[in-house]
Amino acid sequence: MVSYQGSNIYCSCYFTVCYDCNIYGNQGSFKKELTNKMRNNLLTYLARLCILTIILGIICLILFKTILSAYYLPVFWLVILLFLITHAISQLIIFTAVRKGRLKFENAYLLAFLVKFVSYLIFLIIYLTISDRITITFAVIFFLLYLIYTLFDVRTKILLSKTKTEKIE
Repeated sequence: MVSYQGSNIYCSCYFTVCYDCNIYGNQGSFKKELTNKMRNNLLTYLARLCILTIILGIICLILFKTILSAYYLPVFWLVILLFLITHAISQLIIFTAVRKGRLKFENAYLLAFLVKFVSYLIFLIIYLTISDRITITFAVIFFLLYLIYTLFDVRTKILLSKTKTEKIE
């Protein structure tokens, strides 16, 4: 919890969101500081997301070139790109909605989750209609990537939500 001249501001997830609008004093500088923290958290999230994608790509490239060469799917790189783009877009949705005050964090998070879910569903439907055969390898890879990216998403948001109690002056 961050305290500002006796007023309490509660932090929600990794975006510091002000639910108490009765802040006394210099409200403009406080909002600017909130926006800077939110932007830094968004950039941190996107950087970690890119690092995760690169690490997964390198690991899978090594595995598909050596041990799992019989199970290689050409669509793998498209799937990993889909996960990167959908997670980045969902975070941008949350960031812009909360920053501009259009939605509460909870509503923005649900909207972002819906965007991810529909994106995955559309991709699966298109892939299943285009693909001549459905393999268990594709299902396993898609499920593992979904699990890895979801765990990353939750863990990163929890880590970024832990803010220190401080006095804003």
